[in-house]
Amino acid sequence: MTRRMRSVPSWRGVRLAVALILPPTAAVWAADRLTPGPVDLACLLVGMAGLMVGLMVGISSRLGGGHRFAPEPGAGTLLESCAAPSPALRDELRRALDRGEFVLHFQPQLHIGSGALVGAEALARWHHPERGLLSPAAFIPAAEETGLIAPLGEWIVREACRQSAVWREAGLPPLMIAVNLSSAQFLDGSLERGVKAALADSGLDPGLLELELTETILLQDSETVLRSVRRLSDIGVSFAIDDFGTGWSNLSYLKRFRVDTLKIDRSFVGDLTDNPESSAIVRAVIQIARSLQLQTVAEGVEDIGTLICLRHLGCELAQGYFTGRPMPAAEFKTFQADAPATARKLTQAMGA
Repeated sequence: MTRRMRSVPSWRGVRLAVALILPPTAAVWAADRLTPGPVDLACLLVGMAGLMVGLMVGISSRLGGGHRFAPEPGAGTLLESCAAPSPALRDELRRALDRGEFVLHFQPQLHIGSGALVGAEALARWHHPERGLLSPAAFIPAAEETGLIAPLGEWIVREACRQSAVWREAGLPPLMIAVNLSSAQFLDGSLERGVKAALADSGLDPGLLELELTETILLQDSETVLRSVRRLSDIGVSFAIDDFGTGWSNLSYLKRFRVDTLKIDRSFVGDLTDNPESSAIVRAVIQIARSLQLQTVAEGVEDIGTLICLRHLGCELAQGYFTGRPMPAAEFKTFQADAPATARKLTQAMGA
């Protein structure tokens, strides 16, 4: 009896499956030519993916689905302006940089097995003089559109390294500090210079800095990005692929780039405990990472059930409001001091 493959839920899912199977140029060519019709080709393409069948089933519904966490204060305040940045907004952002209105908040990353605090992601906030504290969604798109994302990104790297060194000098244990990157930092050639200067000025061990790459960065000019990543890797800086699985998640990137970590997007983690498709996707990503000796971080962890499920699936690190919201540096310092007690409570809650 011939076994029938489960049908692909949407053609968007098929296009993403093609991206996983083929090199980038071929993937774009093939995906642009896929149109709704008989499912034979789709089934063949997904079948070629092997283990990734589980990843791709239902992926399109996950990409469009919502998640359960509440938006941060100020998240939507400037979104309309950011869609078409005005000269006034550009001037406002430039003045904010000059006046030191940007600050960093740090979100903890915990080891799921032990509950130990092992790292933090540095997230920018804008102390707007009139609108209050704004989240990145309110100003990062505008910074990208106006060309100010490169100096802002350089400041974020420099400030994250400086703050990490301050914590070390205060006698706190070393932590990996993760920083998101923009493609503009690669394209204008400022990234390597900025990172090396930040490390030299702060005295931070390069092994304690992790730079997060989005799949958009990898697609834009992969050879330029590849050279920069390799040179920074040579001095000890770590790299992660952020939001893995939500774009053209081509597996060839994991072979070509010296990445150390895959971050599983919150859209897959949010309903992990009650959605079999999300569970299949997360399991597949973890299996890929494990086979390549990469670390996995689950984003958007909001309850103990999700944390327990991630532990069973073999995910190593968790990040989300359940394990710790983004907080100012002074508050995060207190969080670090209380980390051993937090770890004990967490492992007890998981029944470890």
